[in-house]
Amino acid sequence: MGVRMLLLVTLLALATPQPARADLALAVFSVKGMVCPACPLSIATALEKLPGVKRADVRLEAKAAKVLYDDARQTPERLAAAIDRLGFQASLLSVTAAPRPPLYVEGLADRQAIQKVERVLMAIEGVRGVMVDPRDGEVFVEYEGWVVSPRDLIAALEAAGFRARLGSP
Repeated sequence: MGVRMLLLVTLLALATPQPARADLALAVFSVKGMVCPACPLSIATALEKLPGVKRADVRLEAKAAKVLYDDARQTPERLAAAIDRLGFQASLLSVTAAPRPPLYVEGLADRQAIQKVERVLMAIEGVRGVMVDPRDGEVFVEYEGWVVSPRDLIAALEAAGFRARLGSP
């Protein structure tokens, strides 16, 4: 009887669906129709309200949007449609896996701190892009691994007065 009960419990455990790990993706769009500083803010705000969107970084000068999202809950097509509904024209340029592992940075309390983190990291040779999620303190960095390492990124942030650590995937 004991062996049967153990077998039953084991089978039930195997049959119980396990929550899937959220995989983050990074979609990059070109965005036409932005003409003033309020345009990127309205697009980012609308995108960040969508299910599965972790962060939207929209830049007027680049006429581009980068959206970090859970690819199990959102699609690039729905993201583009959301931008289009606001009166802009979004064209998907690329979709890649989100940079992993993220850095965790303390002290991202205001816009100035976020911009400083972005400036510090973008000044490092080999860094191609930075997205900051101030709610969680996560910083996603796209970089050339043969030019710069996560240790270099952390050292630069610490030299700028931030406490930073590497996140686990």
